[in-house]
Parts: sequence; structure tokens; C-alpha cells
Amino acid sequence: VRDALRRTLGAVWTRAGELDQRTAAIAERVVRSVFSPAARAISRAARDVWRVLDGACSVVWNRVHNVGCDVWMVVEGACDVVWNRVVLPVTVRVYRRVLVPVATGGWRAAVQAAKATHSACTAGARAARGLARSLWRCA
Repeated sequence: VRDALRRTLGAVWTRAGELDQRTAAIAERVVRSVFSPAARAISRAARDVWRVLDGACSVVWNRVHNVGCDVWMVVEGACDVVWNRVVLPVTVRVYRRVLVPVATGGWRAAVQAAKATHSACTAGARAARGLARSLWRCA
């Protein structure tokens, strides 16, 4: 009885395994036949949407870029006008009326100040060297 029961259960178990394999194969075929075309269709649709969005973004970017270039040219022209008509003439006037007289008259004073600074630095350096020698001798 025990052997017959084992054989019967073994046969049932083997048959269940075969059915399980067949079921898996059938399920795989169903998935391939149903979902693969759907996946391909979704992928194609996504590519098409991407192409449309990419094209739209390119068009928008080109328009914005062109407008930006136009605005830049207007600003650049305005800056040239301001530079040539305002900044440059004012700078030349200030240079001729203020800087040239100050530079020619103040040059002598600047040279004298530089000489005095040099003399003071030289005297300070001599004093520091003398102090260092004194300290060295004491040590």
C-alpha cells in the first residue's frame, strides 16, 4: 500500500511539474504575443512625442535666441552711443582740465614725497640694524 501510495503521489507530483512547465510556457507566449506589441507601440508613441517636443523646443529656443540677439544689438548700440557721446568726451575734458595740471604741478611734490619716504625707510633700516647688533652683542 505504501509503495502504491508513493508511486501515485510521485506520478501526481511529476504531472504537476509538467503542468507547471506547460503553464509557464503558455504564460510566456501570451505575454510575448500581447504585451510585446503593446510595449513596442508605447515605445514608438513615446519616441514620436519626444520628437515633437524636441522640435517644439528647438523652434522656441531659436525664436528666443533671435529675440535675445536683437535685444543685445540694441543694447550694444545704445552703449556705443553713450560711450562715444558722453563717457569719452567727459573723460577727455577731465583729463585735460584736471589731471594734466595736477600731474605737471604735482609731479614735483610726488617726487619729493618719494624721496622723503625713501630717506625715512633707509634711516629706519639703519636704526633697526644697529639695534639688532647691540642685542646680538649683549647675548
